[in-house]
Amino acid sequence: SQLSRIIDDMLDVTRISQGKLSFDLLPMDFSELANEVCKSFENQFESEGVEFDFEIEPNLLISGDKFRLEQVLSNLL
Repeated sequence: SQLSRIIDDMLDVTRISQGKLSFDLLPMDFSELANEVCKSFENQFESEGVEFDFEIEPNLLISGDKFRLEQVLSNLL
């Protein structure tokens, strides 16, 4: 839910300020993650009348923390 995401973000700010934010770096396909996050916003965009078109190069393999990257993308959208 949106409330739990806000709470998690606030906790992350505290962890960052204390130097205790950890990352779980794993190999992943960033394009799949980005597509999933964008798809999760489709209904919200439609209900607000926002036209959103998203294209990304397939198979963008990276090493990253899935949860943290999802947070960043969600906050950007």
